[in-house]
Amino acid sequence: MEEQTTPKRKTWIILGIILVLIICCCTAVGYFAYTSYMSLQPLENADIEVNLQPVVEAGADLDFTITIINISEKSINLNSINMGQDFVDGIQIGDSTPIFEYRDHYDLLGFPMEMFIFNEMILVGESLTLKFDAKAVKTGDFTGQMFICVDNTTNCEIILLRTVVEESTQD
Repeated sequence: MEEQTTPKRKTWIILGIILVLIICCCTAVGYFAYTSYMSLQPLENADIEVNLQPVVEAGADLDFTITIINISEKSINLNSINMGQDFVDGIQIGDSTPIFEYRDHYDLLGFPMEMFIFNEMILVGESLTLKFDAKAVKTGDFTGQMFICVDNTTNCEIILLRTVVEESTQD
């Protein structure tokens, strides 16, 4: 004999499904909040120094450096450097030293980002200085976030970048 599902049993099944969905959503939101919070903290295994000109003339070189110092007890790996499009809009980034393996654009929760993938090992007590070759191409005040990710894509330090590109004074 086939057992019929009663309305009371259907209600409990629907409530169970809703409860599972709520738990899944809370877990996802919690994980996102945790990774977001952790990315706002300084890296525990590296110190970061960024050298960027605060003011430059349009058409001038705007090369900048990022130094990652390994302060941990084991080797670390520079995974990626991601820059907000709001900053990159004012400059044209060419190559880097050492050279990035891959370059791409993506959206991070609606914020366009420029991603540079590296695979650079930094030994214990050593540092790595990256030099980006760039040129100021548009006048304005350009501000954006830079995510420097070590060992994986979620272990990042966020640094605010800002440079002002002024009109060229040359005729």
